[in-house]
Amino acid sequence: MFQRFFPNEYYDSTYHIDFHAFYDKGYRAVLFDVDNTLVEHDAPANARAKALIQKLKDMGYGVCFVSNNDEERVKSFNEQVGATYVYKAGKPSARGYVQAMQKLGTDRTNTLFVGDRSLLISGVQTMRNFTAS
Repeated sequence: MFQRFFPNEYYDSTYHIDFHAFYDKGYRAVLFDVDNTLVEHDAPANARAKALIQKLKDMGYGVCFVSNNDEERVKSFNEQVGATYVYKAGKPSARGYVQAMQKLGTDRTNTLFVGDRSLLISGVQTMRNFTAS
């Protein structure tokens, strides 16, 4: 039962993930946690995060931030990169992930989640990173 809460893959940084390879496998959306995944806790979007999100959008990915933070934090971050978001997502409950996939028009078979904790909803491919660097 608890196996579903473990990630499929581990990376030492979000920025080391080969998103091209996942796109080639048919994935079309990436759901990100924000704090400690793309940037340090409560930090604004930096150049590296902005470049990654733009690269993903240019490749054809839909991007959504799925965060347990309040709307002010997530909206502020999102405004700097131009994706979409779900705040107070209630992770690890499926609710926030499902809402994000509905916004992007994807499903659990073609959606990745990247976060700093071991979170997985059934079918969503999850990757865990250890730092935002």
